[in-house]
Amino acid sequence: MKLLRWMAILICTPLILLCAALVVTSLLGITINLDKLRPMVEHGVSAALGRNVQITGSVELLPTLQPRLEIQGIRIDNPEDWGSGDFISINLVRLQLGLVALLQKKITIPEITAEGVHIILESRADAKNNWSFTTPAAERNDNAPQPAESRTEQEQSTLAFQALDQLSLKDIAVQYTDAVLQKTIYFHLNELSGEAAAGEAMRLHTEGSLQEKSFSFDLDGDALDTFRPQIQAWPLSISGTIAGSPFSSQGSYGLKDTEKQLLLDMSLAKVDIGALLSWLGVAENIEASTDELGLQLHLQGDSLHELLDKSEVSFSLKGGSINLGKKGDSSFPITRVNGTIGAKPGEEISFQLGGIIDTTPVTIRIQGMPLLQYVTDPGELPISITFAAAGAELVFTGAMAMPIDSKSFLFSMSLQGEQLNSMNDFLRVDLPPFGPYRLQAQFATSNSGFDLSDLQIQVGSSDLTGSMSLSNSGEKPEVSIQLHSTLLQIDDFQLGDWSPDTTQESVPDTEKITEKEHSGSPTKPGKIPSFLSPESLARYNATLSIEMQKVLSGKDLLGSGTLHSRLENGHFFIDPLQLKLAEGSANLQFSYYPTASATAIHLSTTIDKLDIGILAHRAKADSTMAGVLSLDIALDSTAPELKDLMAYADGHFDLAFIPVNFDASLIDLWAVNLLSALASKVDDEPKSIINCLVASFSMEE
Repeated sequence: MKLLRWMAILICTPLILLCAALVVTSLLGITINLDKLRPMVEHGVSAALGRNVQITGSVELLPTLQPRLEIQGIRIDNPEDWGSGDFISINLVRLQLGLVALLQKKITIPEITAEGVHIILESRADAKNNWSFTTPAAERNDNAPQPAESRTEQEQSTLAFQALDQLSLKDIAVQYTDAVLQKTIYFHLNELSGEAAAGEAMRLHTEGSLQEKSFSFDLDGDALDTFRPQIQAWPLSISGTIAGSPFSSQGSYGLKDTEKQLLLDMSLAKVDIGALLSWLGVAENIEASTDELGLQLHLQGDSLHELLDKSEVSFSLKGGSINLGKKGDSSFPITRVNGTIGAKPGEEISFQLGGIIDTTPVTIRIQGMPLLQYVTDPGELPISITFAAAGAELVFTGAMAMPIDSKSFLFSMSLQGEQLNSMNDFLRVDLPPFGPYRLQAQFATSNSGFDLSDLQIQVGSSDLTGSMSLSNSGEKPEVSIQLHSTLLQIDDFQLGDWSPDTTQESVPDTEKITEKEHSGSPTKPGKIPSFLSPESLARYNATLSIEMQKVLSGKDLLGSGTLHSRLENGHFFIDPLQLKLAEGSANLQFSYYPTASATAIHLSTTIDKLDIGILAHRAKADSTMAGVLSLDIALDSTAPELKDLMAYADGHFDLAFIPVNFDASLIDLWAVNLLSALASKVDDEPKSIINCLVASFSMEE
């Protein structure tokens, strides 16, 4: 017994003396300089990390039951097979650790402080990186799915975080290079501070910049003793500002479905989409905003290219607006934009958006490239854009230079629909009911406007090819159109009840917004300006030239010809329309200038040997009426509308008509009806036959 007692005394005495020394040094705040132990520490840490570690400054230890270690000047090299260069350099690091909790397999950290940290992260093309401190086999074992029993055993044997009383990181610079993507990203942390007391939620605050773009956010998570990302997901919430917009998010980090991943559901209010796209380096000069932007992130992977390849990103927009083109007459502001933008692993980025242009609902669909490919080669972004509105579909396909600039596009374009007048509300002008129609062209924009080259227009069986350009460099848009037609079928351009100078009522549409909700348009919903209204003619200056190789009316060959027209400061001209007929010719000149009180009209027409049978066949296909009509007309009129031309006309009206099987009821033409009236006066026999009529009239109102 005495032997045992003395042995106990011999063992306990040093322990008691050590504890007493620790208490004294702790109370007195005495630190121990460990500079002499620096080589041993460097060797031990280097062996543990598998790479060279150097301590260039002082090393001090405050020996207590919560010892505090402070080191100034640390350099950790890259792995041996990586080449020369620092992996991490640190000006100052201070760490305090709870020893009693550590004996219980719990990590309690009273303090972590670091200042002046520079980290260089690199990921090579062979999938190796310089931040892994374990062997590839160990990495594979750590990342491999584990059965529930193994995870439970691991959870019981793993050291668990218990508390972090004080965290302070300042001036942290991170440079990340991904060899697969050939990308380098710069991240700077001005400040990261926070705490996580035992059993209480963790709270962090950070401010910094990414690619020189500032951000700040607060992160709240569960208590640290629940932080086991290798075993289970750890819930967290993040809020702050990015690109000047406040955001909040909920999510989790850790093991989910056998893989470690970060899940975030983020909401941003009142976002300037144009500024955000510019901040990300995606697009410039885009006018777009949204009242609410939702973001769902499902991130997984150990490097940037793996994140882009395996992750899923989804945006949702509510109450947004997009302005296509420039401000003014050539712009198309889209309001009440709602929709989604998504990128799934290995799939193209897709946009599905809906909105309102003026009073017309539109649908916008955009298909791009996979997210990884977009980041790998940002030189050009292959893209397909579809606008669907008012019974028409407009599609752009091509490639966009990165970053996207709304002033410079080059696309293949197609436009098709059943009837042209279905876009009346959309374009705020009353169009003729032509259709079905299809347009294809190469579409290019510039700072001054846009050009359509290789233009192909199909209306029924009629074809037109050529080019079109619009310039915004002057006081009002200038449009220039040059077209050539190998076949122009008059039957494809039926007007029905349509009149170019009559204002139409808008067709009600239950999907359109109400007049109370409508704003920003110079014309109220319900009224569609006529094609030749002062409002429509004042919007643009334009020139139009058409060469017609073959003009048909049904099965009848009318001839060939040219049309030159122009629109200048609200004054419309046809100057001239020339037709080469089967046995004659036709020449027409026309001007039309509407004002608020009256419309000035000039008509000059010379027709030589027009086959009247062509007009008769349009009224009745099996008609045998024929003959030749010649006209010489010069009229000037100041009338309320175009239909009142004759009632107010001054000028002359000369005609020569040789009829065959004459039937005045077939053709509603002034000269023919005049002939019928004259025939009844000159010869009132039931079977009267007129061989020829020549007349010259002078007209005054």
